[in-house]
Amino acid sequence: MKPQQRQARGFRRGTTLLELVAASTVIAVALVPALRIMRDSLRVSRQLEVREAMATIAMSVLEQEAARVSAQWNMQTTTHRNPGRSSGYPSILAVSTTMDSLKSGGIPGSLAVVNVTAFEDSNRSGSLDADEPSIKFATKIAGLTSYRYEAQGS
Repeated sequence: MKPQQRQARGFRRGTTLLELVAASTVIAVALVPALRIMRDSLRVSRQLEVREAMATIAMSVLEQEAARVSAQWNMQTTTHRNPGRSSGYPSILAVSTTMDSLKSGGIPGSLAVVNVTAFEDSNRSGSLDADEPSIKFATKIAGLTSYRYEAQGS
């Protein structure tokens, strides 16, 4: 080997195993919490998206039921299957209840209460379980004759 080559090699310095391990440790210490934060933010983002969809679906069902009650004055409980299918949330169900009893806060024949609960049916049981997220909306509808005439087209 020529002296110039030996001398040139002496100036070339590689990374030692210790430096490589230290750099990997520093990167791991920084990356693990960052990845955990990203995972948690994705989970929270998904939950927020589902809750927004539940609120939209519940309000839509509430408006439909309010229109139906004001036109027909027909009290009933209905489970709306797959109201979220068109918006990409087939697991969201809604249950509406319409009552005009004094016990429910209504006045028989004059004031109806419409309650809607939308929930994500995670386990596909068809009913709201304690661990499933839900949202509730309610409104009251007056039983006015003009509503019924409007619904009949008179």
